[in-house]
Amino acid sequence: MIGKIENNELDINAILPQMEDPKKRNSATILCDVIKASYNGARKTHIMYRSNLNPTILEKYLKFCLEHGLIEKEGIGYRATSKGAELVRHIEEINSLKKNIETITRQAHRLIDTKNMNLK
Repeated sequence: MIGKIENNELDINAILPQMEDPKKRNSATILCDVIKASYNGARKTHIMYRSNLNPTILEKYLKFCLEHGLIEKEGIGYRATSKGAELVRHIEEINSLKKNIETITRQAHRLIDTKNMNLK
C-alpha cells in the first residue's frame, strides 16, 4: 500500500513529496546566479551584488566555477564560458520541470484533501 489511511483519511505526506521553502536558494540556483552575473564579463564586486552573496560565499562559488571551467578569469574580472552557459540552461530547465511537479503536487494535495472531506 502506498499511503496509509487512518480515520478515513489518506496520509498525503506518505505518498507525495514535500515542497522546499521557495524563499531559500539552493546551490544550483546560486551557481546559476554567479555564472549569469558574469555572462558579459564582470568584476567580483558586480558578481557579488548581482548574485546577492556575501564575499566569503562568493569566493567559494568563484573558486568552484574556475576549477570546473564554468567561468574564466578575464583581466580584472570574470566571464562565463560556453560550458557555464550550457550548465545554466540545463539547471533552468530542471527548475522549470520542478515547478511543474510542485504545481501538480499542490493540485493532488487539494484533490485528496477534498476527497478526505467527503469521506467524513
